[in-house]
Amino acid sequence: MDRHLLRRVGTVVLAASVPLAGLAATPASAAPGGVVVRRDVDGDGRKDTVSVKTGTGSATVTVDRARGRTLTKRLRTEGVPASAVWHGSAAIDGRRGAELVLVTTAGAHTLFNTVLTIQAGELRVSRTPGGASTWVTDGAYTVNVGWRRYTRDGQVFMTKRVVLREISETWSGRAVTWRWTSGGWVRSGRAKALRPTDDRVAYRYGGWRVAGLKTYP
Repeated sequence: MDRHLLRRVGTVVLAASVPLAGLAATPASAAPGGVVVRRDVDGDGRKDTVSVKTGTGSATVTVDRARGRTLTKRLRTEGVPASAVWHGSAAIDGRRGAELVLVTTAGAHTLFNTVLTIQAGELRVSRTPGGASTWVTDGAYTVNVGWRRYTRDGQVFMTKRVVLREISETWSGRAVTWRWTSGGWVRSGRAKALRPTDDRVAYRYGGWRVAGLKTYP
């Protein structure tokens, strides 16, 4: 069941290549060719200046730190309107400081998000708990994929939820949870079967369910 489900999700996600119609973003402030926001990215308690400049097939992210050197990262983009590359920032892992979320590839309804974080003084791509370089979100008639972050007893957890609509019109899927440790994300317990009783429940599993982030652009 689980292996079959993952194969089907992979087919749906990887086949998506049509630019997402109407994808838009509302940045905190606009700048020529990009956005500028103020966030504490490095976790020192002071707000840094984050700028995102977009070009044809690329986005350049610069973090001008309140303390320390300026950091820059260039990302490739595909099928994403320039105004929609920047998605937002929020605490995702358990380290101090905010992560930066950008939509770097868009399909018909599938979004591939790149998350940036500061590690060892460098601006790096933060991999998903499962080890992928992009965080997939989706919300459509046949598939919903999303990430939910929550805390419990002072610990940070992240759950990936995937549900698919069967030919019979019923939904089924699974949820996998990871816990943040000093060494990174570790699997927390066994996968949980999901069987949404209706569309409203199924759609709640899609997109970002992280405080500070919009569910979708």
